[in-house]
Amino acid sequence: MRRLWTSNCSLSRMRKRPRHRKLFDSGSWEAHLVRCPKCVREFDLIDAPWCRCRSVRPTKICSLCGKCLCDLPEYADPLYWVESPKSFRSYGFEGLLVYYL
Repeated sequence: MRRLWTSNCSLSRMRKRPRHRKLFDSGSWEAHLVRCPKCVREFDLIDAPWCRCRSVRPTKICSLCGKCLCDLPEYADPLYWVESPKSFRSYGFEGLLVYYL
């Protein structure tokens, strides 16, 4: 059973944040915000937990709606996956679903 998360942030405030991650010289991450295709709200991909689905490639769980992307039709289509950059591989990403770009 997945726990649903709520947020007090408004969408207008979330849009003002940077949409792309930045790797600082210290090696720490700024947020890599992506829009969840299920709830259409932005969440930080790097800080989100991995799903526990028994799939070949686990996806991240949206911290706002508590859902992963493993049941999307696009998940099974290799055309929707790209090789992850080296910086993402250090966080466990072997490939990136296009929704994470």
